[in-house]
Amino acid sequence: MVILKNCWSEPIEVTELHEVVCRARDVCSCTVKPGLSRDNKPQSRRLPRAFRLDGKAESGPLHPSALKLPQVIEGLRVGRFTYTDAGEVTEDKE
Repeated sequence: MVILKNCWSEPIEVTELHEVVCRARDVCSCTVKPGLSRDNKPQSRRLPRAFRLDGKAESGPLHPSALKLPQVIEGLRVGRFTYTDAGEVTEDKE
């Protein structure tokens, strides 16, 4: 797991692209909505999730695939983001 920090004062919303995040996790976390194709046949649409980082805020633990998202790659390049390795995060089971 990784934790991203937004080093700038402006908030940012990052889209978790299906092709990057869901494939890396082997589990799709997109919202699937029914819709119609151009020829009016039933067709599902995948709507990727997103996360928001307020200015100077840190994310919760994210899957390492988040570092492969184009917005995050660019943010790391220009100094908008830093990240730390959060190690393995497990959920407490009672």
